[in-house]
Amino acid sequence: AAAVRRAVEERETHPVLPDHLGYDAYVASGGYRLLRDCLGGGRTPDDVIATLEDSALRGLGGAGFQTGRKWRLVRAEPAPRYMAVNADEGEPGTFKDRHFIETDPHRFLEGMLIGQWAVSAQGTYVYLRDEYPAARLLLSAAVARLEREGLCRPGTLHLRRGAGAYICGEESAMLESIEGKRGLPRHKPPFPAQVGLFGRPTLINNVETLFWVRDILDRGPAWFAGRGRNGRKGLRSFSVSGRVNDPGVKIADAGISARQLIDEYCGGMQAGHRFKGYLPGGASGGILPARLADLPLDFGALEEHGCLIGSAAVIVLSDRDSAADAALNLMRFFADESCGQCTPCRAGCEKAVALMERPGWDRPLIEELSAVMMDASICGLGQAAPNGLLCALRYFPEDAPATLQAGVERQMRAGVLKRACRGVYVYPLGRSFGADVIERVAVALRRSEYNYVSLESALSEYSIISQVPFSLTVMTTGRGGSIRTRYGTIEFTHTERSGDSILSSTVEIGRPMRLAKPLAAVRDLRRVGRNTQLIDEEFLLEEYAG
Repeated sequence: AAAVRRAVEERETHPVLPDHLGYDAYVASGGYRLLRDCLGGGRTPDDVIATLEDSALRGLGGAGFQTGRKWRLVRAEPAPRYMAVNADEGEPGTFKDRHFIETDPHRFLEGMLIGQWAVSAQGTYVYLRDEYPAARLLLSAAVARLEREGLCRPGTLHLRRGAGAYICGEESAMLESIEGKRGLPRHKPPFPAQVGLFGRPTLINNVETLFWVRDILDRGPAWFAGRGRNGRKGLRSFSVSGRVNDPGVKIADAGISARQLIDEYCGGMQAGHRFKGYLPGGASGGILPARLADLPLDFGALEEHGCLIGSAAVIVLSDRDSAADAALNLMRFFADESCGQCTPCRAGCEKAVALMERPGWDRPLIEELSAVMMDASICGLGQAAPNGLLCALRYFPEDAPATLQAGVERQMRAGVLKRACRGVYVYPLGRSFGADVIERVAVALRRSEYNYVSLESALSEYSIISQVPFSLTVMTTGRGGSIRTRYGTIEFTHTERSGDSILSSTVEIGRPMRLAKPLAAVRDLRRVGRNTQLIDEEFLLEEYAG
């Protein structure tokens, strides 16, 4: 925070180039020799593609498609063809692509230019996260140098700045954004390899995937395929954050377990923290408990447990963290980042957040909503958004009560929640009781035609759980007037008058309370609300009635 304040005060608003391996140093270490060999006819595209196929290199942006096979498919499509590089890296917890660009950019660029040559792409577009201004400055200078050195034709490499939309990490939404359109995912098929950028066949790769191309071609496919643990092949770059001593980008064998990654590469857990769980693949990859920390971190190893390796963003949780809170935070992120194109994702994420913000989780309803989102969403955002939520229910039930009733019973056993003889509970959600809450309940009642089920639903959402019909009375400052709804034995009364807000519950119809000490009542009601004690009519009349 101090560094940020200093930068603002001193008007240091321009990005600073990080220390990195520049062009001259890269060439001195053998860089671009392989690209020159390809351009000079020393290698053929088929030879290069066959080597990548033998290496078992896969797309490391999340999907895991075989890289060599993708190159071969695009090359087989009619010209003109294009290439697009996904450097958006919007997955929370992921920062490996930034690491590669800002430390060894020319290794990535050489792999990209070899891919452009192998599929005879007419042009290449690098879609870069706009929150990486230093990386953009660095790449701009590097591309200009490559053009001067004759390693790429001027005007064939294009840098495109993303606008901060998470959805544009999805390949087809990225293509839409590059074309100048709103970043909305396309329906598939056809796939981008057939109909991609500007309607032409397009090779799409991630920064990390292209970073490994030169080393695989230089050292041979056996060098890369020979790495790995637990029967897996290759290397992976893990973006590790959370409760570990040494977070950062860790290049390790594919198939390493989370426990091995923490112990061997991250210096173990922070002092005073016990390993509780981890997110194996960023926001969309789900949450696993510590007892499953020996699973291989690789494609196809986590799906049966409801998780994905994705971009390999490993976020480590400790016993001081709540998996339910983490899942809610992730769902709020998805609700904010949903492009809104399809209803299952747009409405589903918002509804999931609303359900998760209630005092207890309605497991059947949450699972039904999640199934709709996963089955009917257009792209991976909506399909993977429920992963964290479902994992919290499955692996961390102590953090997330499965149902509203379970949450109530758990609170009652703990002595936190009190019950009235009439079956009225008070369950504050960290807010004071006031006219704004009651007014929203009144609106919900009117909208639902005042039936009892909707009454209970509305009240449980806004701090009160009721098992019997009852009326609520509030007196507050305002413009005057009153709102009254009635259905059978249910009545809600909202009276505007001079004074402060008070809240009461009663089974008597139409008898607004008149208190002699409204200010004291307000003060105590707010205190009682914070302490989660019962508020009922008898208490109010006994303490404050004139």
